[in-house]
Amino acid sequence: MSQWSRRAVLGGLGGLGALVGLERARPARAASGSDRKFLFVYVHRGWDPAYVFTPPGGAVVADEGAAARTVGRLTHVDAPTRPNVRRFFDLWADEACIINGMEVPSIVHERCQRLLLTGQGGAGRDDWPTLLAAAAGTEMGLPYLLLAGVAFTRNYGDRVVRVGDDGQLPRLLGTDVYGELGGMRPPAAVSSSAVQAYLQRRLDRLAAGGDDLAAYSAAQSEGLRRISTISGAGASIDLSLPSYGCERDLTDDARLAMRAMELGLSRCAMVQSDGVCSEGWDTHTNNALQGPHFDGLFRYLDEIMSARSGFMSPTGRPLAEELTIVVLSEMGRTPAISPGGGKDHWPYTSALLLGAGVAGGQTIGALDAQGRGMAVDLRSGAVDSGGTLLGAEGFGATLLTLGGIDPGSAGISAPPIAAALLEAP
Repeated sequence: MSQWSRRAVLGGLGGLGALVGLERARPARAASGSDRKFLFVYVHRGWDPAYVFTPPGGAVVADEGAAARTVGRLTHVDAPTRPNVRRFFDLWADEACIINGMEVPSIVHERCQRLLLTGQGGAGRDDWPTLLAAAAGTEMGLPYLLLAGVAFTRNYGDRVVRVGDDGQLPRLLGTDVYGELGGMRPPAAVSSSAVQAYLQRRLDRLAAGGDDLAAYSAAQSEGLRRISTISGAGASIDLSLPSYGCERDLTDDARLAMRAMELGLSRCAMVQSDGVCSEGWDTHTNNALQGPHFDGLFRYLDEIMSARSGFMSPTGRPLAEELTIVVLSEMGRTPAISPGGGKDHWPYTSALLLGAGVAGGQTIGALDAQGRGMAVDLRSGAVDSGGTLLGAEGFGATLLTLGGIDPGSAGISAPPIAAALLEAP
């Protein structure tokens, strides 16, 4: 672990409070899109939707014993080897919306990631969580808390705080704060006044750099002045990495993200699944690994949904009333098993929306006999040959709408998937 624990770094700042005020006394009011927080659970390197989301049929092949199962109006894939998937939908189907057949027109990982998260193949747009975080303003200390995963930024890179897989954030803070002392090893604890003074010096230098930087500096300086509104251990946050075994504990990561949201530090966060014991989801061989990977993922999702009840929002409401959980992977797998016993990259994927603002209890979209996405009626969610093919831009428009943002203001022309929203535009 880093010489600084994350508690020492951020506890000393009142939860990085030099850049944020909590304002816990705000009265409760009806939840709105602008209050909504987002937890992205990113499945790295391509899941096989046939194991949970798209029932086998036609060219689509899952494992032995897999079959479609319906809970209310939601249909998922069930198999005796994945009891945690069945348990999850038994408990949470009413808050879950599956979106199938979403095209991400590439079979290259990084390009698919960018397409899925920005709707574009180039570098012309910030990704969905960054745009959502940017809409919250500059007062949050950790607007988009990237615990693990990917981010693509253009205009709002300053909203993304990358914690790092092995605690790089505290080390980087240590290097910056103590670099002037000739590389001395930082102490175990740091006074908030020392770090506040350092931040103020950095902001002063930014202010001298031009009008745009001056405006940014002024906004952040206001955050510094509000540090007096945060006091006591109750306003601290521990970003130290636990000693994980062979895989990251997604529930621990999610709890940390929810704590940041509870303190008013973050609007968005991302955690990443690399499968059971980090074996990886890119199953070009031994596609059977997808089964245990999904079973483990849904065990974590069950725990995360339950963990929401332990957190409140700065608005005074339970965090569960404001938190949308987005589970996604940049690509799917080919419908059929390859001669090598695996499945290769496929440009159609699924997504799972959970929680606040989501019209749950349903499955939207489907694959045809060749494993390609089918057109749907965006308002009803039903497959409709005269409807719209689902893609990443429409998915992004859906997320921005959930967050109270007009997609058109971000340059998105695709309409949201209205059927997935409790309050359709």
